[in-house]
Amino acid sequence: MPTRVDTLSIFDREVKTLHRKYPAITDALANLADELERGQRPGTRVPRVAATVHKVRLPNPSARRGKRGGFRILYHVKSQRHLVLIAIYAKTEHVDITDAEIRQRIAAVR
Repeated sequence: MPTRVDTLSIFDREVKTLHRKYPAITDALANLADELERGQRPGTRVPRVAATVHKVRLPNPSARRGKRGGFRILYHVKSQRHLVLIAIYAKTEHVDITDAEIRQRIAAVR
């Protein structure tokens, strides 16, 4: 049984904003969604916030900077078969997302 991957509405708005500048974001997200649906859990855990939050670094083909200057995606593991994408940002435009903001978005999932 595949893993269900949902998104928060704020995540969808962030993708729409980034898509204007970086059209290749759609392909990068599709590849990540495929991995997640197959049950893989890429990225590193963010334990200072919650053990259920993972941060994934994706390259940005539109900017040709690789993973270092690419996208950061945070997802929340709601259950073994259900994930929620909670945040996305371009590392070149946004330094980091605060722990408080991550906690706020996790609360919106529940």
